[in-house]
Amino acid sequence: MKGRRVPIRGIVPLVLCASAAARMPLAGKMAFANQAMFSSCCSRKGRATSRASCSSSSVLYCSSSSAAAADENLDAAVKAAVGALPSRPRVAVVGGGFAGLAAAYHLAAFGSDVTVFDPHEAGTGSGASTVAAGLLHPLTPRGKLIWKGEEGFEAAKHLIQTVNDKLVHDAAVAAGDDAAPANGPRGCLTTDSVYRPLMDEKQVDLFTKAAEDLPQWVESLTREEIMEAVPGSTPECLGGVRIRGALAVDAPTYLKGLWSACRALVNAADVDRNANGDTSGGDNGASSSPSRKEGATWVRQSVEDVHALAASGEFNAVVACVGAGVRALAGVKDIVSLRLVRGQTLLYDNVGAARAAEPGGEGAAEKGGGSSSSSSSSSGSGGSDRLLQSAVLCGQYVVPTTVDETGGGNGGKILLGSTQEPFMPGQKVDRPPDMAKALRQLRPKVARFFPALEGVTPIGCTAGVRVMQERSSYGRIPVAGRLPFSKRGWVIAALGARGLIHHAYLGKLVAACALLDSDDHLPPQVVAPLEDLGKDATGDL
Repeated sequence: MKGRRVPIRGIVPLVLCASAAARMPLAGKMAFANQAMFSSCCSRKGRATSRASCSSSSVLYCSSSSAAAADENLDAAVKAAVGALPSRPRVAVVGGGFAGLAAAYHLAAFGSDVTVFDPHEAGTGSGASTVAAGLLHPLTPRGKLIWKGEEGFEAAKHLIQTVNDKLVHDAAVAAGDDAAPANGPRGCLTTDSVYRPLMDEKQVDLFTKAAEDLPQWVESLTREEIMEAVPGSTPECLGGVRIRGALAVDAPTYLKGLWSACRALVNAADVDRNANGDTSGGDNGASSSPSRKEGATWVRQSVEDVHALAASGEFNAVVACVGAGVRALAGVKDIVSLRLVRGQTLLYDNVGAARAAEPGGEGAAEKGGGSSSSSSSSSGSGGSDRLLQSAVLCGQYVVPTTVDETGGGNGGKILLGSTQEPFMPGQKVDRPPDMAKALRQLRPKVARFFPALEGVTPIGCTAGVRVMQERSSYGRIPVAGRLPFSKRGWVIAALGARGLIHHAYLGKLVAACALLDSDDHLPPQVVAPLEDLGKDATGDL
């Protein structure tokens, strides 16, 4: 059976409509300006009606230009509030993963000094962000939009492009070139082609409808077309889809680049501040001591109690973005019933895998001979010597990744993931990966949709623990907002397996709310668990 073609309708991605709101006068040191934003139908004002009306099946849409204008209004409101202060605010961010660094970046963009507390350097360690596949697209496994998928995608794509451009520029400058050559470093981007083979009639039905309902995101492909687009994929599929606009990043490279971009923002602000006669800006490096809080500072230490840090008076606000560390963070660990899931990912050498997949290679020997799909995959599209150049999703995923932080190395790696292992009480978050276990779970699954990798020997294995909420009518959505019983404490948690899609969207909103001293701009769905905790403990928040 061949996948049905769907005409491309020239539609730009839509975003949720924002209602207009008048700006309130600045009042006090941390004044609040009530602005329209991405989704003010989900603002705390009129929340009793918004919770019923903001369902995934009943949403008003408006043009992306309206959302852009609302975003600019929010930016102006926050910058006005910050500008009214006698000195630049200082905000601590606990955790240097996707959410933490997105919050730090936007805090710096709003004019705040930022101190990040994390025991590891940016882009290192065993956190879920560091070992993530780095896939960015807004669809569920059933071809529907996830909660805030389009807003999240646009925010993340913008931030990723900003970081990527800086990485490419910095690499060019380091090489003595004014601009990177066309075949030079790719920054943190690893591919802008993401495909999904359809393995049975149910999947065909789901994604045929998705292509009809969401043509701006889903393009139907025949079996022959997806096999041509992704050499090495299975001839057993019934067709496939391409996810329009989707991309993948090398997670460690992106995290390092995001912190570098954050520091660059603060450096630029320091230049402006010094030009105006204020020389109080700090050095923007790493530190093992929390005493340096001006500029952009990375403090390599853990924080045991975010409430104590917030109450210390050293910072105007504290934002906790600690992933699986939420279990041990006093003041945060009991905010909501959270589920922890451990995921392991296998790593393959991309060039070596292509050779192993050739007839007579290692993979062919293990399988008793190579298939035509495997042997043709060694050249890949465009004549590359890599096995994989596009990302493939089918329950699990295979994703190409870069070999170094500029993307300039040869070949790179392939990520195959991920396992879903229950996280049992008493287990350590950072316990070593178990390659044999991961291989037992993942090899049969990859054989079904990408057999070229089936018999190839992995060169490594990574593991991370992700945190998610219990499923609701909106799906599994994050938690974000002010910590109960805390004037200055904020949290972003439970980003789950799709942290990249929400990190920039929520990172900016929480940064803005922390500086405005109000969570009125956050969607009610992410704030509700925090409100519920306060009500459970006091009877009234």
